[in-house]
Amino acid sequence: MGAKKTARVLAIVAATMTAVLLPLEHGLQAASRIPTAPRAEPGTITGSYQRRDTSMLSVRMLPGGRRIRFALSVLAAGAGQSAAPNTGNASGELALKGSTAVFLKDRCRITLRFNRQGARLTQFGDAADCDFGSGVDATGMYRRDTPAIK
Repeated sequence: MGAKKTARVLAIVAATMTAVLLPLEHGLQAASRIPTAPRAEPGTITGSYQRRDTSMLSVRMLPGGRRIRFALSVLAAGAGQSAAPNTGNASGELALKGSTAVFLKDRCRITLRFNRQGARLTQFGDAADCDFGSGVDATGMYRRDTPAIK
């Protein structure tokens, strides 16, 4: 993928994440089926995370430390692919149990486990189950690159 195309894709991802986080700030929520947990340290989870392929995760700890608001934008570009990469997006408000949160939507489940290095995401269900583009999988290690949300 050329530098111009990569820059264009990153701009689209950033705009998508901003468009997702702003409405969430005003009360729109996704359902979570995890019970709430003891208070977590806000400074250890809030921030922007990135996977090696430029997939991005933004997380904000909500007041009380028992819930997070997240926005995930995942890319999947095949080798030698000339068209724009397939994408997948998920967002919402989730209960935090210890250092783990789970996103549930129909047959899609994405587990977010936070640790010192970042967040390890595990996707259960295929791309179609999660309303992602073909071949898109959120599974992987997302390194925390800044404590601020991009």
